[in-house]
Amino acid sequence: MPLIVICGEERTQSRPTLTPNHRADDNSDMDDKPRKRSGGAVVVMALVAVLAFLPAIYVLSTGPAIWWCNNIDGSWAPTIETTYRPLNWIVNHVPIIGQLMFSYVKWWVPDYGPGPAPDPPQPGQQL
Repeated sequence: MPLIVICGEERTQSRPTLTPNHRADDNSDMDDKPRKRSGGAVVVMALVAVLAFLPAIYVLSTGPAIWWCNNIDGSWAPTIETTYRPLNWIVNHVPIIGQLMFSYVKWWVPDYGPGPAPDPPQPGQQL
């Protein structure tokens, strides 16, 4: 029997004995049911998914944040500037990222044409 060392413990690996009715390539006793993943594998996959999507959510949330600041409540401008300061630094120092972000943000900023932007409607005011 081969000797296996796992985490400092010595274990022996036993091999099934083959009977005349049992061949080495015979898998008839194996069930076809898919095995359930262990809880650890599911947690790791969920963690990887979250860590992969968080940067994308952060970057893509700039558009709605700018829209909110321009159309709903401009008092959030200092908070928005602070929240997106790291992204602003990247936009200013990496030209291709800056061009992409400028194009993306343009979708969220209304084009009022020349002149000042109109005031947002007040609650209860008809459009």
